[in-house]
Amino acid sequence: MLYEEELENDHQQFRDLMEVIKLSRPDNELDTDDEYDSEDENDHVGLFKGSFKIYPITEEMRLQAETEDPILMFSNLPNNAPVDVVVRVYVIAGIGLTPLDFGGSVDPYLWVKCGKLVIDDSKNYQTKKINPEFGKMFEMRCSLPRDSQLIIKE
Repeated sequence: MLYEEELENDHQQFRDLMEVIKLSRPDNELDTDDEYDSEDENDHVGLFKGSFKIYPITEEMRLQAETEDPILMFSNLPNNAPVDVVVRVYVIAGIGLTPLDFGGSVDPYLWVKCGKLVIDDSKNYQTKKINPEFGKMFEMRCSLPRDSQLIIKE
């Protein structure tokens, strides 16, 4: 089965409590227009994955905190210690790849990265195929949450 879009769109259970926020380089000038929200990847210097919650503290809460430990907001979250995992990536096919030469063809191959581990399968490129069938499985050992980004390129 081939999915036409990201799996997150079909499977809401992949969502977690955290949000991904793009971090930008500070500008020397304060921009009074709220229109500046660049989608250009070069404008972003990193990603923050987390959650911000701001709550007003009442006088009763302040007095209670002086006598006992506060109840932690995220006490139900799993342990944040690194966990070693095995990631398996199945690549079935590429559909409608953009040609890179004037002849209208492309010689696709797979490149997979998770954390610092890179798998370059360029020796198995396919000649002049816009809709290649790969039928490949890559397996790699990673550590979560450190290796949280998986990149696959054709």
